[in-house]
Amino acid sequence: MPHSFRQLLLISGRPVWWSVLLGVALGLACPVRAQVDLGPLRLNGSFGLATQAYTAAGIANRRAPTNAEAFANLSFNLYGLRSGLNLTYSTDQSRLRQNVNRLAFDTRWASGRVAAGDVSPTFSEYSLSGATVRGGYVEWSPGPVLLGVVAGRARRAVDFSEGEGFREPSYRRMLYGGRLGVGEARRTHLHLIGLYGRDLASSIDRAGDLAPVENLTLTADGGLRLLGGRVRLQGEVTASAFTPDTRNDALDAGEAVPAFFDPFFTPREGTSLDYAGGGDLRLALRVVDLLLGYSRVQPGFQSLGVERLRPDQETVRVQPRARLLDGRLVLGGSFSRARNNLADQLLATLTRTQIGLTAQARLSSSLAVSSSYTRLSNRNTPAATADAERLDLEQVAQTVMLAPVLTLTGGALTHTVSLAGTYQTSADRSLAVERGLRPANTIDNASATLGYAVQLPSGLSLTAAGNLVRSDAAMSELTVLGANLGGGYTLGALNLSLTGGWSRSDATIHLADGPVPSVSSQLMTALNVSYRFPGATTLRLNLRGLRNRPDLGDAFSEGQATLRYEYRF
Repeated sequence: MPHSFRQLLLISGRPVWWSVLLGVALGLACPVRAQVDLGPLRLNGSFGLATQAYTAAGIANRRAPTNAEAFANLSFNLYGLRSGLNLTYSTDQSRLRQNVNRLAFDTRWASGRVAAGDVSPTFSEYSLSGATVRGGYVEWSPGPVLLGVVAGRARRAVDFSEGEGFREPSYRRMLYGGRLGVGEARRTHLHLIGLYGRDLASSIDRAGDLAPVENLTLTADGGLRLLGGRVRLQGEVTASAFTPDTRNDALDAGEAVPAFFDPFFTPREGTSLDYAGGGDLRLALRVVDLLLGYSRVQPGFQSLGVERLRPDQETVRVQPRARLLDGRLVLGGSFSRARNNLADQLLATLTRTQIGLTAQARLSSSLAVSSSYTRLSNRNTPAATADAERLDLEQVAQTVMLAPVLTLTGGALTHTVSLAGTYQTSADRSLAVERGLRPANTIDNASATLGYAVQLPSGLSLTAAGNLVRSDAAMSELTVLGANLGGGYTLGALNLSLTGGWSRSDATIHLADGPVPSVSSQLMTALNVSYRFPGATTLRLNLRGLRNRPDLGDAFSEGQATLRYEYRF
């Protein structure tokens, strides 16, 4: 028995495991029904417990030795009024991590929705998209009119700390937004959207160098569907007024931003106004589909309602697709071109061009083939006055993939043989390389995976796979060999699966003093067991072990066990 698994058995005696066993007993004692039907009131949901044990030898622990979690969710339907409640509590807490305990309420009816707790509504791509607000959201759509309002806290307050448990400071950030328009967002519509966000400077005592910010965005979002949805147009334009420090002096009305912002936003020294927008045209015909898209985000554009947004980007997209031979052959293509330096203020312009081709063919009832080709070019073009030998850079990567799959059925057995091969090359075409000032950063990768699977009528399935990876770079070579074996068995409510894998990597790094070789190998095992008791009670056990043996340094091993109980009603 691996050392890590022996340690897991000792850890499993801790009280967190008994909580799961108690939950199992309670679940089996409860009358099980897929749904509780009380006339007009219908209830369904689940609750459960999960616990995890982890151990490592030869390295420091990557996570806590034990962890327990309790979860529950409830949904009901009363005369078409739907609502839900979700609750999660975990012992995996520390002051360095965001609190994972959450409580949410969401109720809907034919013409509206009310949500409270942690809500993440999406208004448009550049106004409110991806940000989570702890507060509430209300949506009402009487007839063709749509009204939506959101308000709450988008970021909690965190004081600056230099001692143990160092953490970055954060002001309490509040977000307020509204959407008013005609039509659903997926259909013909016209919406006007406003979003206001502000950091509360008084929410923390020690801010360090962090400045409180303020942001107001106004958006016009529209869409048009024609010919039964075969032609679709959609576009959005967002204007964003952003103040990087609300402690700065206020400006007179009409300065920095247009006067119509003034009733809702106070322009200050440093306030900027920028724009973002884009649009798509989609054609869905009987044989051919086509997507044409364009987007532009100005260099200074910022929106507190979008979690991740890259400013200073202009992108053009074209994606055609054709279905031929009654769908047995599908051809696809893609072209995209993106660039920055939209205001011509940088020393160089980065242009990213990607071309892709795909083909999927079913040659017979047992043989299917997928293939693809991708070319990606990153070109950094310096301005006329810039250092061309340092900034004139170009890297071109090309990838070819071929993956045939053969499926054979004989009697009660089903055999599947698959092969996936990929070749990738990356060429350095920079000006300094062409002039012999430095060596090229080139990479050549080749990989192949051969797999086999058989399904028996008894419920037993067996799989085997082998893979080879070869990589050659300017200063290194790498070869990886791997093999995996697995099996699964299904007997009524019982499901078992066992997998084992081995891999070996040989690497050589070329340094000035000569080549430095290194070899390492890994063994991996995993066991998954699930059992569904009569009704809707499920118990799952997952065991995972890993052992790594490098030729340089000490070997280490890890083991993890997870036991999860869930009762549905």
